[in-house]
Parts: sequence; C-alpha cells; structure tokens
Amino acid sequence: MQPSSHNLLEQFSPSGADPFAEARALVDKELADLSLQLLSLKSQQNALLPVSALPSVALLSVFFALSVEEPPETGELGWIKATHVCRAWRLLALKSPALWSRIAFGLGMQWAAEMIPLSNAFKLIPDLLRTTRLSLTVYSDTDPTVKSILGCPAPLLRGLRLTWGENTKMEPVVPSNEVLFGGCAPNLTAITLNYVFIPWRCFPDAPLLTHLDVRAVDFGLTESPHSTLNRLLDVLHGSPALDFLDLDQCLPRAVIPLLSAHRRVVHLPYLEYLSLAGPPADVAVVFGSLKIPASTRINLVLQKCSIFPRTEPTSILPSILTHYAQADAAQFQSFALSDSGSSMEIVGRWAPLPSLEHSYRDDVFKAHREPSDVDLRLEFSWTDDSEIKLVFPQLFHGLPLTDVQSLCVEAQGLTRFPLGWADMLGRCQKVKALNIQGNGAATILPHLAPIEGPGGTGETGSGQGNTAPSTALAFGSQQSTILFPNLQRILVVGVDFRKESRFAPLNIDTFLSALQWREKAVSQIQQLDLSGCLVSDISNLDVLSEIVPNVYRNGIPVRSYSQ
Repeated sequence: MQPSSHNLLEQFSPSGADPFAEARALVDKELADLSLQLLSLKSQQNALLPVSALPSVALLSVFFALSVEEPPETGELGWIKATHVCRAWRLLALKSPALWSRIAFGLGMQWAAEMIPLSNAFKLIPDLLRTTRLSLTVYSDTDPTVKSILGCPAPLLRGLRLTWGENTKMEPVVPSNEVLFGGCAPNLTAITLNYVFIPWRCFPDAPLLTHLDVRAVDFGLTESPHSTLNRLLDVLHGSPALDFLDLDQCLPRAVIPLLSAHRRVVHLPYLEYLSLAGPPADVAVVFGSLKIPASTRINLVLQKCSIFPRTEPTSILPSILTHYAQADAAQFQSFALSDSGSSMEIVGRWAPLPSLEHSYRDDVFKAHREPSDVDLRLEFSWTDDSEIKLVFPQLFHGLPLTDVQSLCVEAQGLTRFPLGWADMLGRCQKVKALNIQGNGAATILPHLAPIEGPGGTGETGSGQGNTAPSTALAFGSQQSTILFPNLQRILVVGVDFRKESRFAPLNIDTFLSALQWREKAVSQIQQLDLSGCLVSDISNLDVLSEIVPNVYRNGIPVRSYSQ
C-alpha cells in the first residue's frame, strides 16, 4: 500500500537542499496514475455507448464524407476535429492512410510534416513511379515539398491538377529541377492548373496530352515576349494530340511588333475546343499562331489590359475571318450578338435553335450561349462606338452566315449611332426566327418591310398605307434587298413603342405599317411576341392580331387582353 500524501512529510529526510522535492515527485506520480485510471474509465464508458457499436468500416465512411465536405483549410482543422471526440476514433483515423492522402499545407509545414507519414506519403515521391492521377492544393508558391513532387519522374502519370488554395496572388511555381516531372511523364494526357501557373519553359514534351486547361492571374513578365511566346508554342508543338485547350490570363504578353512580325504556326489537327482570354493583342498573337480545324469550337475573351497601352480589339478580326474562310468551314445556323454599352458578345452555333417560345421568362440569348452548343463566342470586355462600327460590319460580311435560321440581337445602346442593318444582314436570307431585345436592337425592325419614307431615305412611313410596296429598301445611298424574306417568328423583348417616348427607336404605328406592307409584298409573320414592351394604346395590339395569326404579350395571347 502506497503511503498517503499526508504521511509523506514525516518520511522525508532533511538532508537535501530541497526538502520537498521527493514529496512532490511522489504526489506527481500519484496524480499521473489517477489520470491514467480516469482515462481508462472514460474509455470503458465510451465503449459502452451505442455509437461505439458502429463497425469500423461505417465510421470510416463517415470520416471520408467529412473529409470531402470539410477539408482542412488555413487556420481550420475541418474534419480532423472529429478525431478529438474520443481515443478510439482517433486511433482508427490514425491507422487509415487514405484519410490523410490530401496533405493540408494550409495548416502549416508542421501539420504537413505530421500528415505525410500518416498517409504513407513518405513514400509519395517513390510512389509517383506508380501514380496515374495527382491532385494537389497548393498554399505556398515556395513550398519545397510541392516543388519536389513536381520535379520527380512520373512515367505512369496520366492526369495532373493543381489548385491554388489562397485568396492572394501567387508567383509561378517552378519544379525542383526546372522541368515538370523531370521531363519524364510520357503518358500525361491531362493538365489542369487553377490559378497555379508553371512557366511554359518548365513543361515537358507530352505527345499524348489531349487536355490543357490553365487558369492563372496576370503574372509579370520574367522573359521577353518573343521568348515567352516561343516557349508556349514549343509546349503546343510537343502536344500534337490536343483536343481541348483553354488558356485564361496566362498568354505571353504581346507587343505591337509581334502583331506584324512573322510568327511560327503550330498545327493542332485534332483540336475540338479552343478558349483564349486576355488582352486583345495577346489573344490575337496566339490565335494567329495556331492552325486548327474549321470545325473547332472557339471561345475568345478580349479583356482590357491595365499594364500596357490599350490595343484595338479589332486586331483579332483578320485571324478570325481567315479561319472561317477555309473551304471546309461550316455555315452557322444560329447567330447572336449582345451590346451592353460596356461590353460586346458575339455567339454562333452550327445547329439552329429549336424554336422561339412565346414566354417572357425564356432567355433566348442564354440558349444561344449554352457551352455545349456554342461553336463561336467572341467577348469584348469594353467597347466604344467607333469599335462597334468596325467590328459588326466585318463580322457580318466575313463570317459564314448565309444559312443562319435563328438570329438574336440584344442591345440597348445601339441607338447611339446608325448601323447599316440592311447592308450587314442582307446575306441572312434564310432567317426564320428573330429575337430582338432592347431599344438598340429594335432599330432592325423598320427594315423588315420594303417601305420607303419621305424622300427615299429609308425611314419608315407614317403607317397610313399611302405608300406603294417596292421590291427594295432605300438605305442611305445604296439599294438593299428586303431583310429575312423567310421570317416566321419574332420575339421582341423590352422595346419602347410609345409615340411620346424620346427613347423609342420606332413607334407602334410604324411597326404596324412594316408588317402590313410585308404581308402584301413578301410573306406573313406567323408568330409575334411583344414581351415587356411598352405601348401607348393597347388597341394597337388588336390591330396586330389581325395581321399576325398568333400574337402574344408576355406569353399571353393578345386576344385575352381585349376580352
């Protein structure tokens, strides 16, 4: 029987310098023994709880689900907090390497150093010899562990995904030996970099690479523009099997001489999708350096550059028009353009849209932009009047639009200046469905019928029916044929038809006259929907319903209003 702490003071010898040292040691030992006994009792108590009857497999499934829903982040343990519930749960988690396979570098290098052995990742670098998929979340662009992993040979690796885990800007990540996987990744087929950028000079040749997706931030130049462009073209040249290429904010910074200088051309014969985003000059230089099939789906986003002087967004147009001038280029069946006043978007599809539904809530322009269906998309993040005047005519005259059946124009600001719609759209003779959104787009409507205004200026008449129908529409100094002779359906959204409005591009009487003359001269419109449009007199809608068989307003038949 151990002596009690009360009797210890009588047993110690006063020979030492600290007469209480021995007594304290005995008390500490007794407390430690009691703590162990208490922990043992708590463990036994936990073992008797119903939750402890869960099989280890079921509990591990819960841990795995938590690790997906609540991964460790900077300053947050996430799912790891569940291991603090009891000793049995903690031991089970510590013995399950798969739970620790996602190294949380965001918790600091001390946590990462503890997690690597738990995941058997101390064998991670040798295991790259057998790894086929590698996904890392990077929290430091100087992390030596990440650089070491990216510098080791990976002969069986097929997919690489790197994601930046912070909200701050990072610098390019350079592998430990300056070349990704030491240049040994012959089976690599897919690379995805989300806001993590590896310099182009560090990419190895990847003859089997089919998917390259790099979304970065606007990095500063570390090499000359010519050198950086050549590095990128080297990567693409070494990846001839590419069928998906998406480069966002990682293009070589182009300067004006690059636009006119002779450039290398890289042939990507299997490319199915191409997306480039950056300043207009950068996009123009890279796009002009690629030879791709006429059937490639193209998405180009031209953005304003705050670092270098602004370059004209029209610099991309010659390359675009040359691309679609190929003999095997297909004709667009659907075409849409949008002008918000600060940005402009052009969308083309090889296939026609199903139909224009008469519902105000249907966003037909979004239907044009469905990623799975869009074959050409051009986005200009800023525009002004002079640029629109240049861009629209070149595109309408240069793109293959003679077979377009669905046309969508979404614009409020096009009333700022006159556009030659009759001249630009004269080739689109097969349009069956027309979607007009906004007052600016409504400037097309007067050109739907062969009406000559006073003096032959191309302005529409007053709607009194005193002008004989002609076979041509006077537009400026040129005679242009009537627009859309095969038109069957019109959807007009958000247009002001009020006579007293100074914002109205045309009043309802003018529109009525255009439809009346069209019915006599060409053909009758079968369906018309005026959704969200403003009219001064609702009785004009009754007149419309006498001209067009099916007239709707906000998805409701017009006849319902009169009833």
